[in-house]
Amino acid sequence: MPKTRSYNDKKFWELLKEHRDVIVKPTNGSGGAGVIRVIASGRKKFSVHREVKKRKFHSKRKLIRYLRKKIGKNSYIVQQRIHLAKYNHRPFDIRIMVQRRKRKPWKVTGRLVKVAGPGYIITNTARSKGKVIPLKRAVKSSAVRKKLNKIALRATKCLSRHYRGLRVIGLDMAVDKKKKVWIIETNFAPATSLFLRLKDKSMYKRIIKYQKR
Repeated sequence: MPKTRSYNDKKFWELLKEHRDVIVKPTNGSGGAGVIRVIASGRKKFSVHREVKKRKFHSKRKLIRYLRKKIGKNSYIVQQRIHLAKYNHRPFDIRIMVQRRKRKPWKVTGRLVKVAGPGYIITNTARSKGKVIPLKRAVKSSAVRKKLNKIALRATKCLSRHYRGLRVIGLDMAVDKKKKVWIIETNFAPATSLFLRLKDKSMYKRIIKYQKR
């Protein structure tokens, strides 16, 4: 998982100094709202990317003032940015659905790729006007696809020991440019509508079937 801290000025600077490229985002956000990328591009030079807008700052004070204004009184985290692999020059991440029937083992029931829209860093398709495609189209390596399944199942089993009664988890995962697999975040009430946007509706039907049992 990417290194993650609750946001405050000190932790933000520590993580930015270590990784030079971080994501600042709300803890309870959805749809990619409020996500800000910050890059340390030189001594007292910082680049900020929010939505499709880009800005540059030449002092720490001005950067922090900008972040405080955007964050307000909301709860945020700061996270090491993963350099996502790209599909047609646009970053993408992967939604993996893991479900189980009562007293049955966890199963991967759906996988798809969310490709960011032009100029966006977020992969939420509604906000960035991105698109959904089958996993095989973006991740050619069968070994990497198997690894995604394996890690998703291991993470789900671990979470289910702490959150009793779970029947479904949607994991947002990523593959970086070196084909390393990452878990970005997990969702306990993941939307199924993304799978309707695939031409092949078999995964959507399987997901719904699992929900009914």
